[in-house]
Amino acid sequence: MEGQPFWKEKTDIEEIMKNALKEAEIEVVPEFPIRCKYGYRIDYAIPDLKIGIECDGESYHPEGNPHDRKRDAFLKKFEWEMLRFKGQEIKNNIVDCIGIIKKTIERRLKNVKI
Repeated sequence: MEGQPFWKEKTDIEEIMKNALKEAEIEVVPEFPIRCKYGYRIDYAIPDLKIGIECDGESYHPEGNPHDRKRDAFLKKFEWEMLRFKGQEIKNNIVDCIGIIKKTIERRLKNVKI
């Protein structure tokens, strides 16, 4: 599969989030790789502010998923702030999700060291 991306196809909730981020003019990097032995990727990242946005489908990310907790704890050590949105939140309340992301960006921008 030369020339094909090796990551998965976007799910419906990831597409909703992508479109909402674009509409809100929030620049993100999709499928952002974290350089570590675990091969972690973040659905959408704002690397300069170390903000990660995860779209958690209920079938792939059950409540209290140990893998997600382990990854979030690992990223927190490197000052990443992970925002996790469940599928139903994204489908039913994307405006609120974007509001949370914007508030997080504003807060992190205030703490950026120049």
